[in-house]
Amino acid sequence: METPLLCYPTTSTLRTTSNRVYGHGKPSLSQRCVIHRLTYLRLHAHPPIIPSEDGTLLDFDQQKIAYRITNLLTGEPWGRINAANIDIRHVVNGVVAMQRFPVTTTDRIDRDLAEYCARMGEIHYDYFILAGRISVSRIHKTTPRKFSEFVEMISASPLTRNMFSTEFYDLVADRLPALDTILAPDRDFDLSFAAVHLLVERCLFRIGNVVVETPQFCFMRSVLAANMGGSFDIRAVADTYRRYSLQEASPTCSRGDDV
Repeated sequence: METPLLCYPTTSTLRTTSNRVYGHGKPSLSQRCVIHRLTYLRLHAHPPIIPSEDGTLLDFDQQKIAYRITNLLTGEPWGRINAANIDIRHVVNGVVAMQRFPVTTTDRIDRDLAEYCARMGEIHYDYFILAGRISVSRIHKTTPRKFSEFVEMISASPLTRNMFSTEFYDLVADRLPALDTILAPDRDFDLSFAAVHLLVERCLFRIGNVVVETPQFCFMRSVLAANMGGSFDIRAVADTYRRYSLQEASPTCSRGDDV
């Protein structure tokens, strides 16, 4: 759960100054650029702080954001993005300009970072891939590491235990270790921002407002649902999952009530 955000008192001052200089009407493009520039300079003078899990307050470190982007560009084993196509300094400055509050969270920074990179996709498609990787890494922070742990979490929570049918539980109960070996979680990082956004909005399981399912868990769940009602062939499941997981996200991905 995100920490409640508080507004800078200087925000109202900027708004009052804008009204005095430009009037109360809608500002023009040049006037808005001045306001945005003032906000950008204010944030550089007083960057937001980030509360950690133990309650301590951390500084908003632009170098950490740049380092995170670099890791996602050159990370293994999901492949490399040509760093020459990504202007890291421009992305970091853009995310800084998006901050409007004195207290923020790492989850909010990741969300702003992914959205800003997605906007930059008009310049080069690699920005879309980077935005997808940021979104996936954000999802992985709140999800189990293994498909078996995900199934056990869903079955244990009173909010989600009815999302899977009894037939589904019976099908996968004794096969979870084998399914864990089939799953390829790093394929999540090959999805574009649009594909990840589609999955989050339509397919992935949540407990409350927290996403607890990765795209690969969703693909495996859909493949297993397609194999219900007949003889179970683990090799056929592995082949179907491989074909399915290498494709972009599809709106036909099933929800839990279909399983």
